Formats: sequence, structure tokens, C-alpha cells
Amino acid sequence: MGKPSKAQQARRNRQQRRNYTSDLPPGSEPVRNPLDGVEFTIDGEVFACLGEVTVLDASELAAAAMAGLDYRSPAGLSMIAQFLGTAFGPVEYLRLKSHVREHGTPPEVLVQIMAEISAALEEFTIGATGRPTMPQPSSSPGQPDRADQMSRVISLHGDVTVVPEAELRARAEAAGQAVPTT
Repeated sequence: MGKPSKAQQARRNRQQRRNYTSDLPPGSEPVRNPLDGVEFTIDGEVFACLGEVTVLDASELAAAAMAGLDYRSPAGLSMIAQFLGTAFGPVEYLRLKSHVREHGTPPEVLVQIMAEISAALEEFTIGATGRPTMPQPSSSPGQPDRADQMSRVISLHGDVTVVPEAELRARAEAAGQAVPTT
């Protein structure tokens, strides 16, 4: 038997095609925006993530955050604009952009905000699916590398201080706050 004709291939493809609808199943609730309530204060001014983030948007934001691009490169700068524009929405993003220009907010602050938005998306995904979007790293014997030992504490006024994780945990416990997990 030879290769199937184009007509046979088209017929087979039509039989395998599935039809879907964007309508919610009866009785189900719409998926809420994963960034509802996420806000940042920069120089005393509050900026809210008002973008209407869909599952596809969230996956693009996560992919951008995971890309590990150098934010000083053209591709990295483009990623920052796309990421923050999607997360904040068009009006709030323009307000943020104006503030950043006016106050000379360093790129590191924007990168830290992106990391926090990404963490909020990860938390939402875990809550919605009961599992993380990526496998959690397993423990390995031996000394962890420096990146695993450090957490960042950032003042959104532009100063970045790298604090050992043990000190960060001690500060959180002393302040009666939830102890951050890595």
C-alpha cells in the first residue's frame, strides 16, 4: 500500500480535528485575573497591576521572566516593556513609564518588580492547579551555591541590598511576618 492521497490525508485530518468553545461550562465561575490586587509603591506612589491577564498572557509573562535576558540588551529592554505593559495595563503602564522617567528609577527596580509579578503569577498558578508551573528543585548534598543562599530585599526607591537568607528569615520572624520560602 502506498502513501495516502492528499484527499485521504485531508479526510483523516478532519476526522481528528476537535471543536472547542470559549463558553464556560454551566455552573463554573470565570477565571479571575491572576494579578488582581497586586500593587507596588515606588517613591511613595502606588501602581496597580490592572492588565487583563489571560492564561496566554500569564504564560507569556512567565516565559519572559524565565528567559534570563540581560535587561541592558535590546531584547531585554523589549521584554521589560512588554512584561510591564501587559501586567499594568495600558493606562497604568503609561503612568508608571512617566514616573520612571521623571524620577530616574533604575532598571534593577523594574526587574525586581517583574520578579514579584512573576512570583504572583506562580502563586496563582499553584493555587489554581495545585502544583507549580515548574518542578521544584530537589535538595542536593553539599554546599548550595551563592544564588541559593541569598534573597533580595529591595527598597522601591532604587536601593538594592542583598541579604543572606538566614538574616532575611530572622528579620521576618522578628517582625511577626510570614517567613519567606525559597
